[in-house]
Amino acid sequence: MPTVCPRCGMAGYETRERRGGRYYVFVIHRVKVGRQTKVRKCYIGPAEGYEHAEQLHGLGLTNVAEQDYLEVAREALERYVARILEGASSLLGVPRTEEELRKVEEEVARRLEEKARELEEVAELARKLAAKLREEAELYRARPEEVDVVRAWREGRGVPRE
Repeated sequence: MPTVCPRCGMAGYETRERRGGRYYVFVIHRVKVGRQTKVRKCYIGPAEGYEHAEQLHGLGLTNVAEQDYLEVAREALERYVARILEGASSLLGVPRTEEELRKVEEEVARRLEEKARELEEVAELARKLAAKLREEAELYRARPEEVDVVRAWREGRGVPRE
């Protein structure tokens, strides 16, 4: 059954290949180049997830097709906050007075505000990308003949001449 490749967006067929005792997911594309049909594979990831990365990070990383990026981001942010709290208290020592506790709180707040600014920049980029995608979708709905040109280019057939 054909599927859309999560890496390149082209149509293809998902397959699993065994290598060294583990299974890996690929999407196979058949691309016409002139009179020949060539096969191209896109690596999607391990079928059972990333063992080494999981041991290091514990974020539930899996292959591209199955990954829930928002959940990974949430988990990573929670770990970041915990590390800041640990780091601030170890950097400044265990707070013994109200003044020391205030310094730790200020340092944690400063670091979290800095990370919030970075995340807001990422969110703004995501909003711009979504607007551009909506604009492109409108263009394709208005001029469907151009969709064939884009498909031909993605499939390696070049751009048709008029």
